[in-house]
Amino acid sequence: MIMKFAKGLSIGLAIVLMAGVAWGQTELLVNGGFELWDNSTTPTGWDHVENITQEGTEVRSGSYSAKHVGGTKDLGQYISGITAGASYTITIWCKVESGDDSDARLWSYWRSSGSNIGSAIESPYFSATDHSNWSSYTVTLDAPSSADEFYFEVRTYSGATVYWDDFSFVENPLSSDPEPSNHVSSFTAVADNHNSITLTWNDNDGDQPAHGFLVGLTTDSENTFEPVDGTPVADSDGPPDWTRNVTHGTETVTITGLDPETQYYAKIWPYTNSGDDIDYKTDGTVPTASATTTAAPEIPKLIISEVADPKDNTDARFIEIYNNSGGTVNFSNQTWYLSRQANGSTWVDLQLTGALSHGEIFVIGFGADYTKFRNAYGFDPDMSSGFISGNGNDGYFLYYGGDHTSGVLVDAYGVINEDGTGKAWEYTDSRAVRGLNQTVSQGNPTWTASEWTISKANVADCTPGVLDTDQSLPVTLSSFTAKTVKGTVVLEWETSAEVENQGFVLSRQSTVGGRDGFETRPAVIASFATDDALKGQGSTTETTQYRYMDTGVELGKTYIYTLADVDYSGKETILKKVEVKVEAEGAVVADGYALSPVYPNPFNATLTVPFTLTERMNVSIELYSLIGQRIMTVVDREFSAGSYNYTVQAGDLASGIYLVRTSFGKKTYMHKAVLLK
Repeated sequence: MIMKFAKGLSIGLAIVLMAGVAWGQTELLVNGGFELWDNSTTPTGWDHVENITQEGTEVRSGSYSAKHVGGTKDLGQYISGITAGASYTITIWCKVESGDDSDARLWSYWRSSGSNIGSAIESPYFSATDHSNWSSYTVTLDAPSSADEFYFEVRTYSGATVYWDDFSFVENPLSSDPEPSNHVSSFTAVADNHNSITLTWNDNDGDQPAHGFLVGLTTDSENTFEPVDGTPVADSDGPPDWTRNVTHGTETVTITGLDPETQYYAKIWPYTNSGDDIDYKTDGTVPTASATTTAAPEIPKLIISEVADPKDNTDARFIEIYNNSGGTVNFSNQTWYLSRQANGSTWVDLQLTGALSHGEIFVIGFGADYTKFRNAYGFDPDMSSGFISGNGNDGYFLYYGGDHTSGVLVDAYGVINEDGTGKAWEYTDSRAVRGLNQTVSQGNPTWTASEWTISKANVADCTPGVLDTDQSLPVTLSSFTAKTVKGTVVLEWETSAEVENQGFVLSRQSTVGGRDGFETRPAVIASFATDDALKGQGSTTETTQYRYMDTGVELGKTYIYTLADVDYSGKETILKKVEVKVEAEGAVVADGYALSPVYPNPFNATLTVPFTLTERMNVSIELYSLIGQRIMTVVDREFSAGSYNYTVQAGDLASGIYLVRTSFGKKTYMHKAVLLK
């Protein structure tokens, strides 16, 4: 790592830096000069912005800089397109107005596949003592072998006011070295188990050491690939070929995800340079090795049989595991983990202890000790942990032989890397169970809705320690669909059988822009208790069709609908969820607004222009003749966010075809309207 500070640059040099980066360098930072702003507190292109304001007076170059007021506040940007092993130079210009000599600094990370790798990259503190005038900090870094992204961040601390300008993150040109002198020596392959092989070697440097090594693994000894100079080979997982790029000095790599009882053949090529200049050593005798993976172990049939989040007592949450393996599973000589992924993101792993006989149930309760579970259910669980805190949108996963990073996934409740909110597997205030009558005799690594019954539950409804062998649904649902019709949502569902079914309940939840965030919690919009159209058929084996129209929706929004039924005992069971985006025929949906076609069309005297705003903006509505003559301005003013139906009064006009011109800021749309009298 090379670091440099610079002060008092001449005007000539400053002009060169403003004009661009050095010849052969590639600038990867967006808007590092802070000349572009979305608004007065948000510089364009920056992902993480805290306590930033646009500054037009205290500027190093250009028209603006970024004023940053401290309190451990960050300004950050994710930079993609990183080349592993390449060299990058960071340049930061700043001026510190006040503080305590530990006022600001660079705080960044290399990243791989969306996660930080290694330690934070930290600069020395920038202080008013050293940076009372504009001065720069420069550091040159080499990207790790696994890096594909860089998180660029500066921090300003309590009591400090800092001005930032002319940031730069550039990829440095590489000088080409000749092909490596030597192949590696002592290249060996050893099978670790049924699905992984570890390869080791000595780098065996010569006059020209390798920059890295390409390792190839295949099951076909006759048709192994050969790399070509100038064409980098990326890491990949077969079949037929597995490839790994390994940095100089590492001298080992483990390849996982292989098939059991299979012979694999390996080769290794040293190389210099990267990108179009990469130079593989393919002449001479390329080192080879081989190994055969062992037989796969027989994994006992453990099953997640119940997941509970009781509505009336969150301390009574638990997970239930059933042993259907035919023998006792002793957790002291078999490694099992129950892993929870919170909100599709953070993992926590719990290693199981004790033993579980065939046909028995293992219950893991919530809490640091057994007290909370005992108070709720009157007996002790087999294990207790604060880890069992899933609140309806966290997934639970059962692993054999290791935790979620190294074990074999045996059973799953939920979908990995998915927040369960609004998904089919959400169990908020509910219990999810599956019984043997549903032909679930072993774990399933893929969550399958048909295996589970999810129903609203209190503590009294939960059955820890008891296998629910009869989970037949009161309703057999054939289909549940949602579609947009003229700005409304039409919900339709069909049942092929009903057992003691009182009726149905519909809930609605709106999402933010169709992503996995939510504006609202699920709310009941219709119920059999108040709408006869939603009443069930009691008990029947006949096909029954139902339909409901939801008019309380807004154009441009995405909604999730949940269909549930209620049986004669009052038990509510969630049947299915569907997602739909509301768009009228011919509607325009854009960032900040949505415009629907004018109606009625044809019209007599009065015409309505419906539109929806998600932010405050200026809207104008004008009426024109077919030859382009403006007849009237209906409205031209700012509107706050909301839904509007603006009326055009045209009773004094003659029959004919007119153009309705609607503008949102600088965007303009035309609709034809026919006036008939």
